[in-house]
Amino acid sequence: MTLLKEKAVCVEIPCRANAEPGTNYRKISWYKVETDSDALTGLVQKDLVKNITTLFKFANQSYEVNEDNSLLLPSATKEDCGVYKCILWPPVGRYIQKGNSDYFQADCIQPELQAVNGKKDALPANHSKIIVSCVMVTCFCVLGLCLVLSRTKTERQNMINFVD
Repeated sequence: MTLLKEKAVCVEIPCRANAEPGTNYRKISWYKVETDSDALTGLVQKDLVKNITTLFKFANQSYEVNEDNSLLLPSATKEDCGVYKCILWPPVGRYIQKGNSDYFQADCIQPELQAVNGKKDALPANHSKIIVSCVMVTCFCVLGLCLVLSRTKTERQNMINFVD
């Protein structure tokens, strides 16, 4: 009986976060995005100020972060295929930057992106209903306010005419 061992390769995954020029980021965190739930599994975090790398508790191998903030998978296998998220943590007063990168070997099954009504950024139907409802309520409130103001103005005019 012969057991086949899967060949491991070293893979570098670039961080696709839009780093703001001139910003000295404090930390970078790398996560693997779970396929079915979009949940994040923590892999590694690097303190960019102190140059200290820390693996998350459930990291299944010794991940590294390169100087260009890319993630290094020293022994990537088929199980490592998927979507990875990097998060750049800035100093106070700046925005956190996030980016996703895909890693799919030739023998990995890459999930197909599904568009909603042919558009990737279309709102789901339940969001559209909520927005329409909010617009209708706002219109009724404005209409009611106009009627109250009109009635108040008419009553004032009648009081002035009554006094004269």
